[in-house]
Amino acid sequence: MKTLRFPYLIKLSCLLLGLAFFNSCKNPAEDVSIQVNTDIFKSPTVIQFENANENASTPNNVSISFSGPGASLVRTVTGGTNFNVSNGFINIVLDRNANPTTGSPVKVTATINAPGYAPTYLDLTFTDPKAKQFKTVKMFQYSRPAEGTAAVVKTQNLTGGQTSAPVTISTTPNATQPQSTSLAIPASTSFKDAAGNVLNAAQLETRVIYTAVKSDGSINQDVINKPIVNPVNENGQPITGALNIMPIASASINMYAGNTEIKSFTNPINLDMELPADFINPITNAALKVGDTFDAWSINEETGQWKKEGTASVVLNSAGKLVARKAITHLTIWEFVIPSVTYTGNITITRNDAQYEEFFNVNGETVSLKEGESSKTIPTSITVYPSITVYPGADFTSRTVMVYSIDVNSYTEAFKILRINSNNFNLTANFTKKNSAIPAELNLKFSCTNKNLTTSPNLALKFENLTTKSSSIVSVDNGKASGSVYNGESYRVFIEIDGVTYSTTFSVNNGTAEITGVQNLSASVTKVGAGFKVDATISKPCN
Repeated sequence: MKTLRFPYLIKLSCLLLGLAFFNSCKNPAEDVSIQVNTDIFKSPTVIQFENANENASTPNNVSISFSGPGASLVRTVTGGTNFNVSNGFINIVLDRNANPTTGSPVKVTATINAPGYAPTYLDLTFTDPKAKQFKTVKMFQYSRPAEGTAAVVKTQNLTGGQTSAPVTISTTPNATQPQSTSLAIPASTSFKDAAGNVLNAAQLETRVIYTAVKSDGSINQDVINKPIVNPVNENGQPITGALNIMPIASASINMYAGNTEIKSFTNPINLDMELPADFINPITNAALKVGDTFDAWSINEETGQWKKEGTASVVLNSAGKLVARKAITHLTIWEFVIPSVTYTGNITITRNDAQYEEFFNVNGETVSLKEGESSKTIPTSITVYPSITVYPGADFTSRTVMVYSIDVNSYTEAFKILRINSNNFNLTANFTKKNSAIPAELNLKFSCTNKNLTTSPNLALKFENLTTKSSSIVSVDNGKASGSVYNGESYRVFIEIDGVTYSTTFSVNNGTAEITGVQNLSASVTKVGAGFKVDATISKPCN
């Protein structure tokens, strides 16, 4: 599983918002120069897209769309509704008329696609118009499977839109995923689109991403870690109360008849998910055997809704291996699961330098410590699994939580692993700042080229350390950001606006900085005390 590592700096203050005046500001007098702060949109959010294979490149041509009850309120930072992903991330905000609260949240589901990758989704809940969110989406590439996964893309000829003979489609085991999953499609099976129409295509293309527990006790959390949204039972009735489950096997399956996505079929298809030969069934606390069952859940990749769909039964397949089998009638993400429990408690972050706002990650959630705030206590929870040995060497009772600084280069030890010993836990993570940091400021402005209007935006940008090859998403508050950089290193700051990239690069030596490149903006650097300030201006037509 990939560990996210972010760099240094820049004051991560009040995220995204802004640039609204590019769409809505009207200059009342052409000979009057106006400077404004653009603070009218709500709930600024950055979504970053990464390849789940840490050795592969960032996904290209990512598309994103929004659905759900709050979808009509989602905007770009310029107030539009054409959402373009650039450089692996996108800024979004809520419309100025949105008023999300804890009691009346705005809920949205993002559907995400990219050529060569399995489709996925992200559920967003907004409860505070001023709160900012950072979200990372791991995307799974069929040609470069991530650790712990296997994949297959297979094309099959059809006759009159049907299979002329039984078809079996299987993933190929590899060094990090020794098990496989397979689909057994009966002869004379036809395929249907989302509206239930039978398709008449000459070819069937099947794409599968698969993961399952291995004999070393590991499973790729990026695959199975899907939030449980509006779960329903077999009859479609809502499931209320806490729902804690642990997938032991998961398959994301997509099929296409020609260019049309398939959602269901005229005959049930057997889905087999192989489990390790030495697997100990956590439900029976005995060796896995024919006749054991696990709950089966489907996850809609477009809406994120979970549905309990009966059970998967353990059988011997044609190769004599134990597999969990489920006859499926539609396509989705399928997961076979075991129960789990959740412990709750508090984690306190302390730091010895509180002159800037900084961000920390606590158990996967981003937490902000404001300027002057030297400590903060965060309620959190961790899910643990049956207190038994699942199979030799496995540790499904691991009760640890990671806390780390997003500004990883600023601290002597940026990553903390805390062990949870009981429910209602209270733990502390202490962070000590290095002494070699150089203070830096960014002053960003937007200038209208067709009217005398200048804005100081609130938005997100990406900050790269070109020397250490690390990066982070940071935010600008009313055009300003501040933090620390280091001698002997080079940096790049770039911003995505409606699919266009604006950037500047600079190097730091002997406590001073030098601009080394710009793209679609102007930039200069000025010495300020023991540090420096970068002034950058983006010139763009205003509507």
